[in-house]
Amino acid sequence: MGRLTSAARTIAVGDLTQRVPVPRAQDEVQRLALTFNEMLASLDAMFARQRRFTADAAHELRTPVAAIRSLAEVALSERSEPEMYMHVLQNITSESERLGELIRDLLVLARADEGQASFEHEPVRLDLLAQGAVATMEHLAQERAVHLSVQSREQIQVMGDEARLIQVVLNLVENALVYTNPGGNVTVETGIEQERAILRVRDTGIGIAPEHLPHVFERFYRTDKARSRAAGGTGLGLSIVEWIIHTHGGTIDVQSQPEQGSLFSISLPLARQSEASEGEGNTAKYLEEHVGASKACVKLAYTLL
Repeated sequence: MGRLTSAARTIAVGDLTQRVPVPRAQDEVQRLALTFNEMLASLDAMFARQRRFTADAAHELRTPVAAIRSLAEVALSERSEPEMYMHVLQNITSESERLGELIRDLLVLARADEGQASFEHEPVRLDLLAQGAVATMEHLAQERAVHLSVQSREQIQVMGDEARLIQVVLNLVENALVYTNPGGNVTVETGIEQERAILRVRDTGIGIAPEHLPHVFERFYRTDKARSRAAGGTGLGLSIVEWIIHTHGGTIDVQSQPEQGSLFSISLPLARQSEASEGEGNTAKYLEEHVGASKACVKLAYTLL
């Protein structure tokens, strides 16, 4: 017990790599030592993730700030035509928007880590939500010459935060479009399997290498850093998606093959009948007012309700 106390004091100074000695005797002291070491390993891993996240955040914030400063310095250092100044200002605006998105995502995850994020608990039509997301992203799909479609064969209602679930679907669809080459396909599917609501986003894009698959939901993890930054991502989108789905009592996983495409699958609890009967019509209203879905999609949503 004395050695345990001495080791604990050393660890209290801040060295979480230390471990307390485990007695050979299989008694309460041994179980205490083993439990204490497990706790230390968990804390050490948690603080390591926090340090890595802080370092990554500082690096990601520094990149757009440096770009804005460089562009401004170039514009101020020499006289030029108005067209050049317009080009510089457009680039500054683009970098500022990226910086704003990054700060927003960092705040979301900070609130999530502190348990301060609030979630609504209301009926949500997952099938209409998928249709609205596809309508919203149709313009991007046309720009990238990618065929975007939705397959929703039945009404599916879950309980949750509508705005955050919309964020999930939009994020997955946008990722699929960005990483699918012109002429490819992105499909959003909804259905019910084994009494669970299912949403899948399937693409025929560049895919993800097997060694990267276990890390795709980690914060700031990028399989192709140069391409991800060029696409405008913050590196936090999938981390936020995973957090939202887990908070709703759901699961999310990914399957992928390089050069063949990826499949992101979400499973959520279905709303109980008593819950599903409340608040119908909210989804279509939200799509119209907050997501910017097309008028045709909103009209379709009201027709199906």
